Amino acid sequence: MRRQIEDVFARNGQSLIADTYWEDIVDHNPIPGQRPGHDGLRDVLDVFHHAFPDQQMTLHGVLADGDMGVDFWTFRGTHTGDLDGWPATGKTVEFSGIDVARVVDGRIKEIWHVEDMATMWRQLGRS
Repeated sequence: MRRQIEDVFARNGQSLIADTYWEDIVDHNPIPGQRPGHDGLRDVLDVFHHAFPDQQMTLHGVLADGDMGVDFWTFRGTHTGDLDGWPATGKTVEFSGIDVARVVDGRIKEIWHVEDMATMWRQLGRS
């Protein structure tokens, strides 16, 4: 759980995807059009790192119970690239999210996540 936030998402750790997630990972909350498995994760990383190349993620905590893990984080970044057809605004965003994952043999097999995208879009001037 810690690796997915601090190394994969915060640092655009494309090379760490195979070590962190199963190839057939099930993302229960994909973005529209997201491909399955590792390809879909790469797509999400590409979208956010293109739109917010200076992004920072703060991991506030991780909880685990058996094969389930939870993390809570905050994302910060400056919108300097296109995001879902929305041109760069130069505005800084800050929003939080929570991930719940099922971990098998040290890699994430299933994930459920909720991000406060309404706050992000509002900060970018899009309602």
